[in-house]
Amino acid sequence: MTTLGEILKNLRGKESLREAAQRAGVSHSYLRYVEKGVDPRTGAALKPSPETLKRLAKAYNYPYQQLMNMAGYSGTETGEAVTNYLYLFDQETLERLDELSEGDKLFIVSQFESSVKYFYNRDLASKETASGDTSVERS
Repeated sequence: MTTLGEILKNLRGKESLREAAQRAGVSHSYLRYVEKGVDPRTGAALKPSPETLKRLAKAYNYPYQQLMNMAGYSGTETGEAVTNYLYLFDQETLERLDELSEGDKLFIVSQFESSVKYFYNRDLASKETASGDTSVERS
């Protein structure tokens, strides 16, 4: 199973810790700890805050929700509704998903979720325009 630290290190590639940290707005030493996944003071697992993950997602152009999932957040910590879209996949697709790494699964599901939300919100917007009702809440 791929860890958050491994994902971040792969995303950083050959870029230096200092350069990546500067782009993300975090210290290079903290980014190193996040990549290692361990707080050096306590030896305990390091769990970056949702705000830090948002900065890293933006800096690496990577899905924020996927980093949140990798860090162990459910989505409710930031006030986001948690929806499991796996029920929309057929059985064959679900079986094929099992063959992928956890990181790849999360990426595919997050991309699918983004698409569903996009088309749902686009449909709501067109219905609002047609009816003149702008009171519908979007997800």
